[in-house]
Amino acid sequence: MLELKLRERGGPIAVAPDDWLRLQMENSIGALHRHGILRVERTAAAILLFPSAFVGELRAPGLRLSIRAKDEAFCQAMLRLASDFDGRRVRHHEALSSEPEGEDLASPYVRALSDCLEEGLPWHYERCIEATSRPRGKPQFSRTIADFVSRGVLHRIVATRQDRHQLDNLSSVVWAAYRCLPGSPGATTQLVRRAAMLVEALDTKRELTVPEAISIGAELLLEGDALSPTARGLLTASLVLLERADRGGTSLVSIPSGAAQFVNLERMWERAVATLVRTWVSVEGAVTLHGLSGKGVHLFGECGPVIDPDVVVFDESGAVSLVTDAKYKILGEKETQGVASDLYQLTCYIERIQAPTGMLVYVGTSDSVVELGSTLSGLRVLAIRISPASLLSDGHQALSRLLTAAPVPVETV
Repeated sequence: MLELKLRERGGPIAVAPDDWLRLQMENSIGALHRHGILRVERTAAAILLFPSAFVGELRAPGLRLSIRAKDEAFCQAMLRLASDFDGRRVRHHEALSSEPEGEDLASPYVRALSDCLEEGLPWHYERCIEATSRPRGKPQFSRTIADFVSRGVLHRIVATRQDRHQLDNLSSVVWAAYRCLPGSPGATTQLVRRAAMLVEALDTKRELTVPEAISIGAELLLEGDALSPTARGLLTASLVLLERADRGGTSLVSIPSGAAQFVNLERMWERAVATLVRTWVSVEGAVTLHGLSGKGVHLFGECGPVIDPDVVVFDESGAVSLVTDAKYKILGEKETQGVASDLYQLTCYIERIQAPTGMLVYVGTSDSVVELGSTLSGLRVLAIRISPASLLSDGHQALSRLLTAAPVPVETV
């Protein structure tokens, strides 16, 4: 067993070319590279693996690769904050499922999967054409004769028939949810084993990422009567698992004869900052994650790139009152004013939508709140660093306490 251990955004490790070929790492680690989880660079002497802002583990025959967080306690604190954010993430679709009462998310999924398989997964017919000596369906005599002449085959005809197939999209969404099952609340060994036997009945033709599966699953729910109540129940239970994985920034990567699950710390930080902002604002429903996503707000009126701030706060009239961009970058003692490129981006955001206040929120080696000034339109811009120590000690109140104790006047929204 070859074990490769990396640290989040740390130094690279080298893999010998012989090991790369012997363990078929192009199929496993190469898949991580294609998903942006790590970067692979090849030299004449070795293959170099560069970790990014993901943590997790890959297991394959003869191989185990793990990427650990630099600060495990800080990572867990981020995860708790990210999981607590319940604001609506705006997407290109609606009809997102809601989590059932209680902490058990695994049992409803396995129960719905069992019920749906007992009833029969939704299916559709596909027209297929084949050359056979035992035709089913409607023979196509003209093509058959042409085939006789061209091939000299005198005992086969060409016929069209209807083959029954499972709905590809539904099967793929259910399969993606199954891959989220082991880490979900209530997932016992017995339940996971039962689910593993049940999913063998799925005719899965493609692998979906978690966001793709959520988008496709929500679209299927909008099709109304196209699905039976049992199938809709399975789809809803699947979306619950998928949305929970999505909230934590989970990336599931399909690899031959193995499994890989990683968490995107940059996305986790976004959700953690959204929780901190919601605690500070203290207005239910006002804080959204990617609240302008899908609304087609372009930087220059009707043209230019679409803007998509991480956290958007709306006032009672529906106008944007605060824009926050969460940057998972560790800034030192002399970097209290943030990064110039981030400041340019935030300025474009608040000027375009005329948000009164914009904030950049970083991870810092210490805490700081700096009001950088105002734009030409009089919109305030702040750079904030939250240290791991503050996040661990203050939790949900970390941002509120920093802003309350800030040396410059900072008005709540």
